Amino acid sequence: MAQDPGGKLPIPEETARRKAETLIREVLARDSATAKTSDQRTGFAKHLIKESEDLKDDAADYYVLLDIGHELAVQAGNVSLTLDVVRRLDDHFVIDAPAKQTETLQAVGKESRSSRTDDHC
Repeated sequence: MAQDPGGKLPIPEETARRKAETLIREVLARDSATAKTSDQRTGFAKHLIKESEDLKDDAADYYVLLDIGHELAVQAGNVSLTLDVVRRLDDHFVIDAPAKQTETLQAVGKESRSSRTDDHC
């Protein structure tokens, strides 16, 4: 995979990401199933983000682990953690960071509204 002049890698191809995601989700299935509350999801997301640092040499695994961490942080409504993941992705990959940040904030807002609605039912 060729790096751009800024030293960033392109986002791994979809086939590589799907393969990595299948394997990673299988390995993490039990832990993921127990992360039910916002605090548990935040803790699990932080764990995945920390673990991703050991996988920087495998672009697909690194990207997918960060992406799963991002997903959990969004579900937890943790804005700062989701934006930290976007920063990490932007540091390593060629992404549209402003668009990803906007998408992230909208997703967290939607998740937050959904949680409040669920709490009132």
